[in-house]
Amino acid sequence: MAESKAVLAASAAINRGHSFAEELRRHLQAVQAAKQQELAKHRRARTRHAAATWPKFARLTGYFDAGY
Repeated sequence: MAESKAVLAASAAINRGHSFAEELRRHLQAVQAAKQQELAKHRRARTRHAAATWPKFARLTGYFDAGY
């Protein structure tokens, strides 16, 4: 379904006078930006989880008692 939407968008762009390559480049940039945003969201979630669980982990493993 996504491929057909991309093809329709590209053909509409060609009708407007844009080149297929330019339209494809724009589409790929948009897809890449969406992937980067998704990765950043998960990275922030992992960081929050690590910050929240670090004190408990340190107590359970004796990190503070080991003299580090």
